[in-house]
Amino acid sequence: MCTATCNSGYEFPDKSDSLNLECDQRTGYWTPYSKFPDCVSTYGGGHRSSRQGSSQSYSSSHGSSYSSNTQRSSSQTSSQRSQSQVQTHQGRGQNLCGQPSNPRNGAHYCSMSNGQWSCQATCNPGYTFSDGRTQVTITCHERDGRWSPADGFEDCRVLCHPPCENGGRCSVNNQCSCPSTHRGNRCQYPVSLCEFSRLSRDSLYSDCRHNPEYTECNVACPPGMAFDPPTSSIYRCTVDGRWNPPTPPQCRRDNLCEKPPAPMNGRIQCQGNEEIFLCVGSCRTGFMFSDGFAELTIQCVRRTGEWNPYAS
Repeated sequence: MCTATCNSGYEFPDKSDSLNLECDQRTGYWTPYSKFPDCVSTYGGGHRSSRQGSSQSYSSSHGSSYSSNTQRSSSQTSSQRSQSQVQTHQGRGQNLCGQPSNPRNGAHYCSMSNGQWSCQATCNPGYTFSDGRTQVTITCHERDGRWSPADGFEDCRVLCHPPCENGGRCSVNNQCSCPSTHRGNRCQYPVSLCEFSRLSRDSLYSDCRHNPEYTECNVACPPGMAFDPPTSSIYRCTVDGRWNPPTPPQCRRDNLCEKPPAPMNGRIQCQGNEEIFLCVGSCRTGFMFSDGFAELTIQCVRRTGEWNPYAS
């Protein structure tokens, strides 16, 4: 931090006799201004600058501003001269050029020399303009009232370092808001890194949900097959493509529950899922099972191969 103090009988345009400037160690830029304004002399209730014919104005991120004009006229008192010349200058120049709006999350400082206004805006620490700069200067000549290279200052935006990738937008707290196709703290990882087909090309069934922090897949073998060895059906993948468990499950044909033979003088129909194999036997007309029914249902637990009630 640097502090400037005016000599006795002089003061800064904001009527203070001292002013502090701070430099951002990361960017090398000074705030709230890039340099100290001139001290102006005070006498008779008016102000005059130690430099003839100069004018300066300042604006902070809070939107306050003030200006001083220092042209002199020998036929007026000091206070009348100050008021008259500010009005005269504003009538000629400020009405044409106008006062640029203060950038949000920043401050700007303006000065006039030889009929031309020069305004410099500086972003607050942690913010930048859209092109990555933290300071921007625009100028306007009061004869035509046109600002160059832009009509005013854009707002300063929060800085993400490193910058967001793949279409991500920088948000508060140095975080990136990512599109649906990418994730990670800088949107650097495509969601496709966690497609289950990258882990296994077998004919597995997978139902996956992609979250900002991870992907979770519910995995199953095709009908008539089972995990070998038995394993969890839940697989998780981190945003950078690492799976847990790290290897895909293996499926084997489930032969523990083979279809039983049809009953004599009858027929059988079977169906099942991953856990149960179910068969229904039906007797021909005029025939029945020993329990007196014409239809009997039995089921087999695929994991153990055990039938219930019993299959001969």
